[in-house]
Amino acid sequence: MKFLLGSRPGSVVIRAIHTGQVRFQFVKDIYKVIGYQAPFNEEEKQDCLKKINNLPEKELWNYTSKKVSKLINFHKEKNGPFDRVEQLLDLPKFEKNNLVKLCGSLLEDVSLKTLDEKMVEGINKIIKPLFSKGLVPKPEMKVISSLENPTFVGVSVTLQGIGYTKMDSKRNLDDWSILPAVENPTSQSAFQHRKLFSLASEIVDSLPQGNFYLFEELLPILPKDPYMKHKVNLIKLRTALMTILMMSKQHNSVGVHTVKPNVLDALFQLKVGNERISMQDSLDRIISTTTTDGNPFTVQISAESWKKYNECNNQGKEYLSGSLHKCLAFNYLCSEAEDGFQ
Repeated sequence: MKFLLGSRPGSVVIRAIHTGQVRFQFVKDIYKVIGYQAPFNEEEKQDCLKKINNLPEKELWNYTSKKVSKLINFHKEKNGPFDRVEQLLDLPKFEKNNLVKLCGSLLEDVSLKTLDEKMVEGINKIIKPLFSKGLVPKPEMKVISSLENPTFVGVSVTLQGIGYTKMDSKRNLDDWSILPAVENPTSQSAFQHRKLFSLASEIVDSLPQGNFYLFEELLPILPKDPYMKHKVNLIKLRTALMTILMMSKQHNSVGVHTVKPNVLDALFQLKVGNERISMQDSLDRIISTTTTDGNPFTVQISAESWKKYNECNNQGKEYLSGSLHKCLAFNYLCSEAEDGFQ
């Protein structure tokens, strides 16, 4: 294609504009120029070379990025098979560390891993972030490991009532109950500093002794939320409870943590679409699964505790179920972390 440009009046300059497909221009055998030898023995190099030359582009995705797979495939189409793995350095922006990483993946051969190994890897990708980012602050495993049988107190906070559950690391439910919360939640005077501090102190004194106290992190308040005032008051009560807990237990081996909602959703499969199923339904599912089914959340609940639970109305059962879920989630993630997520 030609394009006419006028450099000055009365003059015409003819220039050719290239419109063809731009292709990568490879440098031939750059490894010879720099004197590079990949840090693998000859047998390993031949193994890698065979896979690089024979695997289709999509199968190379198992070992490297789609971009690199495309470059390798284009090089083979244009220049034929690679003679040595070091020739990978001919690819644009492909460095020595990229070559070592690719060959390492090819030698490991992720495609030949057993199903169990793949399942473990998949579980680890889910569980590790739930532990490191879903529990705030991140638990100190040295502290937990130093305790023979740590106890957890899950706390469900609402303006109408406070549900709590105490459980040990062996998943024995020691106690659960519901405490009264704000007498008149619609009155702003109930959330004045002095009254709020007094109420929160009474609630903390009524909670059982435990090594770790667990609250669920609240969801963000959106602009123009019709329940904004209610949610702000809930934050005030929850913050007061956590602060007094930390102050009153600071001389003992006690931790106060929040559990992010996505942790509970992931571990107990609480989400159906955009809706969250009730904690009662989740508890029924947990209890109906026996230990022999490999359920890591099966909990031992005494007849007396079941009686107390069944005496509650649906709202009360939701408080107790929610507080128990926090204990089970925290205990499970900490035990997985202690075992190295294997």
